[in-house]
Amino acid sequence: MNGFYFELGRYFSLYAGHSLMFYIMTDCRFSRWVNRWVWALLCLGSTFVSVLLTYLGLFEVSWIYSGLSVITMTSYIVCYVCLSRGPWLKKLCLFSIYVTIFYLMQQTAYIMGLIFFPNNQWASVVLRTLFFGLLILLMCWRWRQVVDALEANIGGDWSVPAFYGLASAAVVYAVTLVCIAKYPYEPVYCLIIMLTELALVVVEYAALVRIVIMLGQQQTARAEEARRKLLESQLAAERAYVEQARAHRHDMRHYMAAIGGYIEQGDLAGARACLAEHQALLDNERLPVFCENTVANALLRLYQSRCQSEGVACEIRAAIPEQMALGGLELATVLGNVLENACEANSRALLPWLTVKAYNNNGLLLIEVGNGVSGEVKFLEGLPQCSKQGDTFLTQIIVPL
Repeated sequence: MNGFYFELGRYFSLYAGHSLMFYIMTDCRFSRWVNRWVWALLCLGSTFVSVLLTYLGLFEVSWIYSGLSVITMTSYIVCYVCLSRGPWLKKLCLFSIYVTIFYLMQQTAYIMGLIFFPNNQWASVVLRTLFFGLLILLMCWRWRQVVDALEANIGGDWSVPAFYGLASAAVVYAVTLVCIAKYPYEPVYCLIIMLTELALVVVEYAALVRIVIMLGQQQTARAEEARRKLLESQLAAERAYVEQARAHRHDMRHYMAAIGGYIEQGDLAGARACLAEHQALLDNERLPVFCENTVANALLRLYQSRCQSEGVACEIRAAIPEQMALGGLELATVLGNVLENACEANSRALLPWLTVKAYNNNGLLLIEVGNGVSGEVKFLEGLPQCSKQGDTFLTQIIVPL
């Protein structure tokens, strides 16, 4: 009976720790109830199968133990990928980071149990459970911040972090199996192997952190360059507006003189004709006003003029108020980047077009920007996807009023 409780406690603590941490990691696309029960059932099922195989004596064959370990980890990764939101490379990256930490933690608990409690079979189980508890507390405290920081620096390209994470996880997993198979009760060899492995993982993740920082710096530099170009475009548009106003002011003197001459001669019809001509000129050259917001109006005016010069059909219906919670620079950056991406997509589209709609949606300003596409539009959860490689025909921005 003691052997039964030991096997039950050993496997249940292992799979319960797995399930709790994956429950924290999973940004579930379904309800919390689904997320909770999937990991609970996986924990109970894995525990039952492991205890059953142990009592049947099948773990005496090493490949069966290795096979169960592979099947279990595969089940966890399949559930994690299916339940989580986001690109699959991101899921693989986060999963591999967790697996690397887990196997290092498991080896540490096993070796500490052999060194300090060599005659106590519960030692490594208790130590591993304590490590699990500390890791769960740490993940509850900082996991979301870590993921947000990675996303902010990576900018959507998870290929490099995923490669590094999977490589380190594969190495750690292989070394763990070697330690269990070759040196099950030799703590000195296991300790040397674990320390070497830990040094390699630290070096690898230090390189990964450096790469992520460099990607973040490049992304920031690109954003600053885009902001600079946007501000230059706004400045050019406003400068053109000022020059046009000066020209109208200069021409106004001539029209006033002409009207005064007609009036002195008593030619009211000529004065009316001169005024009508001047009004028609003002109507033709008058700058369009799309909304009350000065910054947004300047941007929309700039891109409408760009569409007209390139022969692109453009429709703008915007109701953006002057007073908003978002500052002028922030609004210019967000709206300008989306409009610039739309124009870039139109440059590759067979049938370019641009539409901008902005309206109040329950206290939030919803801006929809549509554009032409060069290929097939990809959808995720019913929404078109935006990327530089695959152009998107609809982008939505939600900002506070």
